[in-house]
Amino acid sequence: MVEGSATGDGTVAAAAAFANLAALHAKVDAKFADIAARHPDQVNCRRGCHSCCLPNLTVVGVEAARIRQYFVDHPDALAAARTNARDKPHGATRCAMLDVDGGCVIYPVRPTLCRAHGAPALVSKPSGPQLDVCPLNFTNIKLETLPDDRIGVDHLNTLLFLTGELWQPGTSRKRVRLTLRGLGISMRG
Repeated sequence: MVEGSATGDGTVAAAAAFANLAALHAKVDAKFADIAARHPDQVNCRRGCHSCCLPNLTVVGVEAARIRQYFVDHPDALAAARTNARDKPHGATRCAMLDVDGGCVIYPVRPTLCRAHGAPALVSKPSGPQLDVCPLNFTNIKLETLPDDRIGVDHLNTLLFLTGELWQPGTSRKRVRLTLRGLGISMRG
């Protein structure tokens, strides 16, 4: 059983939250596609490449709820996630949602941060703003020369936080580990 799905009580609220999350994801996806279209020789992201898919990823409550609902709607994806959890195809070196071929079993509802990976990211650090990118991308371009081709992680996190707060106030500060156990899903089918 997949606990915590959007069925039953809260269906309308969950549907609205998922629509808001989908709208945010669409904007991130469009920004990423725009960057990739302007720099096709600099973006090496593809199915099976999982350099950015590190372990111990966490998501906010609304993302966790959407992933749980995805598993309800797509039992094959849940079966694949259970296989991953049992077989640990990448050991502890990669995200728990990666299958043996490096494909994401929750790709259609992957977390917001995963959608932004690969593009230059502007991140606030105590020492000041920092640009970062997957080491496989933008290898022969100075990131500072791309002022319009970056994703502001702080801005993205604020929008994600607000999306979660509109859904269930007080839940966005709590992070959920992106594992079946973290999502509150049984390992047994």
